[in-house]
Amino acid sequence: MDLNLIPFGLIESNNELVDVAEVNRGKQCGCICPSCRTPLVARHGETNVWHFAHTFKNVYEKTKSECIYSFYLSVMLMARQLVGSKITLTLPSYQSYVQEHVAEQNFFPFQEDFTVTKEKDITIEQIQVETSFSGVPVDIIGEINGFEFVIYFTHPKRAVPTELTNPKNLKCGVISIALDSLPELFLEARKNKTKYKDVLIGLLSSKESKTWIYHPNFKKAEAIALQVLKQKIKQEKKNSDERNRIAKENQLKLELERKNKINKNLFISNPKELIVEEERIINNICSSCNTKWKNKASETINICPGCKVPLK
Repeated sequence: MDLNLIPFGLIESNNELVDVAEVNRGKQCGCICPSCRTPLVARHGETNVWHFAHTFKNVYEKTKSECIYSFYLSVMLMARQLVGSKITLTLPSYQSYVQEHVAEQNFFPFQEDFTVTKEKDITIEQIQVETSFSGVPVDIIGEINGFEFVIYFTHPKRAVPTELTNPKNLKCGVISIALDSLPELFLEARKNKTKYKDVLIGLLSSKESKTWIYHPNFKKAEAIALQVLKQKIKQEKKNSDERNRIAKENQLKLELERKNKINKNLFISNPKELIVEEERIINNICSSCNTKWKNKASETINICPGCKVPLK
């Protein structure tokens, strides 16, 4: 949907915003622009999407201010009206994580995920619209069990103020509701003959459009996760040291076995030859008395063991 087109107009008689599909076609719609107070015309075309447009011709005297009314402004005004004094919303779960890069582990990032809050339905009461919180304008403020709860609408030209990420009142909750998808959703709505207002109600109820900006339990959940992460890093360092110790021991064993093998080969080039040398026996006979005997090759015999005559 063209962002210059306006989906919602203000009925001058009761000061309520209405969907373009809820009024008569043309100038009989009875609506004015909430910004400049200029009369609007409801365009119910067969081809183009339905929308409101300013009737600029001959109505300049009725213009109270320079018009700043836009697609997103009209949507935000209608959203505030739809909320009323009480609204039930589905809030998404709030997930985050803490992370540390450990030098001893080559700066590998250790991460611990944590949940601040689970998905749940809440009812906001005592609602105020177009008010301020932590020094910045916000769309909706209400109460949940005595805690302040803030809703801030965002679109491509409206980001969340930094003041809402760290509010002065720490006992509060802040969420943003993104309106970025509405132009496309409104186009589909006209094809399906669905009112823009019903699409907007669906978006407000949907958890997919919401993002947590601040939750009072975030710091506590973050601190617990950080402690768990430090314990994991400590245990991993201990495991790593043990793995390194075992690896070094195994390496030393391999080195020792290799050296022992080398030393053994230095003393015994061929073990079989040594065995043969040790087992070689010499057969002897005395020429004087014919006495026979045996001795090892390494032994020297100079006298006949029989006649005791020196051997020649």
